[in-house]
Amino acid sequence: MGRESLIMDEGRAMIGQQVGPGEPFSVEREAIRRFSEAIMEEPSNFFGGEHPQSGTAQGVAPLTFPLYNCRDGIDRDFQIPLSAPRRVRGGDEFEFLAPVHVGDEIRATTKLLDLYERKGDTGRMVFIVTETNYVNQRGETVMVNRATVIRR
Repeated sequence: MGRESLIMDEGRAMIGQQVGPGEPFSVEREAIRRFSEAIMEEPSNFFGGEHPQSGTAQGVAPLTFPLYNCRDGIDRDFQIPLSAPRRVRGGDEFEFLAPVHVGDEIRATTKLLDLYERKGDTGRMVFIVTETNYVNQRGETVMVNRATVIRR
């Protein structure tokens, strides 16, 4: 009996599709403070300076802040039919293109770049490769995240 793939045909057909843009989230000082404490950084490192458009004193978010604050338009929005229920983050690659300031509105859009299966020492695994673009209210891309998620 031949082995069945963990990837269904409907899943393979999703390669190249995108989700989003998601609903925007507003960057607030309190959220930056909480995030900076969670990553064990001094919150004061992210406050001061000026917002480039308004010239008012603002804060700048830590680099990966959008990754943990966008709730839709992200890789988890893909409902890929797989016979592999467990999930682990396999890796991330980031491009930081512009600072994220207090008062910014950030949206995410994610594209499914690839979906493939490999056999490892512990069994078959599915690799899901996505690219998420995070864009501010001015249409500027502030961050790009290429992620690999492993399902088995």
